[in-house]
Amino acid sequence: MTKRFLIACGLSLLLAAPAQGAIDLAQLRQAEKISISLTGKPLSADLRAKFIAGQLTLPDLAENLSHSQGFVEYFAQFWSRLIGVQGPVDIDSIKAVNAKDAAISFRDRFNLTDWLGIDKRKDSTADINFLTAYIKNHKTTPMEINIIECPDGPLIVGAGSSNMIAQFKRAAVDQLASNLDVDLPILPGTQPYWQQLLDIATETSATCTDPVTTVKPWWDPVTITLSTKYPTLSAYKVVPKVLERCGKNMELCNLRSAPQYNRYMNQVAYDLSMEPGYIISHTVAEDKPFSDVLTTQSTVVTGTYAHFMGHNGVDLWNNYPGGKIADQTNSIFTTGDVNDRSHHWINRGPLNAGVLTTPAFQLVTNGLRAKANRTYETFLCKKFTVPDGAQANPLDANPDLTKRAYCQYCHKSIEPMAAFFNRWPVTGVNNFIFYNNQTPDGKTPNDTGRFNGSEGVGVPAFGKIVTETDTFDECSVRRAFEFVNGRKMSAIELDNILPGYVGDFRANQKNLRSILKAMVLKPEFLAPKAGDQ
Repeated sequence: MTKRFLIACGLSLLLAAPAQGAIDLAQLRQAEKISISLTGKPLSADLRAKFIAGQLTLPDLAENLSHSQGFVEYFAQFWSRLIGVQGPVDIDSIKAVNAKDAAISFRDRFNLTDWLGIDKRKDSTADINFLTAYIKNHKTTPMEINIIECPDGPLIVGAGSSNMIAQFKRAAVDQLASNLDVDLPILPGTQPYWQQLLDIATETSATCTDPVTTVKPWWDPVTITLSTKYPTLSAYKVVPKVLERCGKNMELCNLRSAPQYNRYMNQVAYDLSMEPGYIISHTVAEDKPFSDVLTTQSTVVTGTYAHFMGHNGVDLWNNYPGGKIADQTNSIFTTGDVNDRSHHWINRGPLNAGVLTTPAFQLVTNGLRAKANRTYETFLCKKFTVPDGAQANPLDANPDLTKRAYCQYCHKSIEPMAAFFNRWPVTGVNNFIFYNNQTPDGKTPNDTGRFNGSEGVGVPAFGKIVTETDTFDECSVRRAFEFVNGRKMSAIELDNILPGYVGDFRANQKNLRSILKAMVLKPEFLAPKAGDQ
């Protein structure tokens, strides 16, 4: 081991003669390898000091690190990649079911509170009914906001409001079309409504020199972090009417028009995307049976994600199995802290099944067959294949894929598996919507499916059947090996090592953390590899 490597690891002090009882460099390398394998990071200064002082052993480190927050995040990221979550979900595009049972995306819902839909409108169609509805959506509701970086501090205003004043004044005062490109009069009787819109735009806009009030918003509750221009300021300037509509900490409003500041929605998108991984990593870190990852009716949310669900995302409740979440009156949703980045278990209800009914899993699997196939590949480590030499028959147009030539080799298994998901949309993208009663075409879903010789109803039954197979146990151990070693098991390891780990896994009630600890403490794992020196 070179001196440069030691310095890079902060270990140059160990080049001196070690104190009596101190560990040697080889042991410290083993400790660092355990830490990097389980958390993706070197030992913390505290753990390194304790290990060097002989206060912690390698088994102690494996025990400590395998249920640490660092492990939870790192293991969740590993599983998110396996599931197919390649990046944060576009949360603004997720469709929510409103009271009229019509799907509308969050982007569409937020569009109701910006000025889109009127600035380029021919005012011959802007009649009293249109203007009445438009005013209703813009007078007292939460709104989109923007930030102006003034010399004396950042100023929060209604997004686009200042740009609309001249157009609304033209309609309200001159009674000409608000669209500057259209030289037409407004419709008879609409002048008072244009005046209301002018008042709304005026009272939600401001310049840097206008009198305003101050606020500490949810995204910067202590100091201003959005710009280095304001190192000594702790509060934002805000237009009073904007504060009235957005709540005391601006918690009701979104920054979609100011994406460079919209850390809130970025965090929610990340948390929603990581939800399947968090279910898995917390299940392992907390010594729960690994079968829970496909069967539990509970899930893991951050305080930020829960705040979104309890405020901006309330329309999403209707999308969940059963049309609600069992714990939706939990204080984390009603009075939780938007800046709470810790993780919380919450109960969704009996129609849920671990990872399989999370929004992220549904959104990244575009189609019912895709959901079944992703489960098959991720949690059983298998792929659907056709026999060597099998040939497609271009003349065979049988609509039943379980009987069509060539197609039948996969579809005779995947079709009954996909049936478990029949209460979910045929397309997954942007569609996290569970059909509690009928599908959009008025049909009652039949989600009775079959897999591995067993039949059941719905995704919970599918999850249970999958986790009761021998293949699930074997795959779970193989995934643990891949996480620790950064590679798949070789054919020799599958034959000689896998059976012993699987036996231990079953003997310990499918406790995967015990397997991870055993793997990182194996002499073969800890021994220096070629090129390590």
